Amino acid sequence: MNLAGMLTNYLISVGTRTPMLLLALVAIVIALARWRRHPGVSGLTAMAFLLYLFKSFTFAFLFQWLPRLRVSMNLSWERIDTLSIVMGVFNDILFAVVLLMLVLAAFSKREVAPAI
Repeated sequence: MNLAGMLTNYLISVGTRTPMLLLALVAIVIALARWRRHPGVSGLTAMAFLLYLFKSFTFAFLFQWLPRLRVSMNLSWERIDTLSIVMGVFNDILFAVVLLMLVLAAFSKREVAPAI
C-alpha cells in the first residue's frame, strides 16, 4: 500500500468516527467552561475525552500502518494478525479507562440526599 492510499484509509477511518470525535470536542469545551464550578469533575471529564481523542487518532493510524510494517519488516500475515489483536486489546483497555474516568466524574462530589 502506498503512502497516499494509507493516508486516504486513515482519513476514512477517522471520518467514520466523526460523530464521536465531535462529541468529545464539545464535551471538552463544556468541561472547560464549567471548570470554576466543579474543577475536579470537569478536569476528569476533560482528561477522559482528551484521552479518547488521542486513542482514536493513534489507533486509527496504527491500524493503517500495520500492512506497511509487514512489508518493511518482512513479517508474515500471522505476525500482523497477532499485532492487530494485541493493538485491539490495548485499544479496548484505553477505552475502558476512558469510561472509568467518566463514571468516576459522574459519581464524584455528590451530596447525600436527605432522608424523608
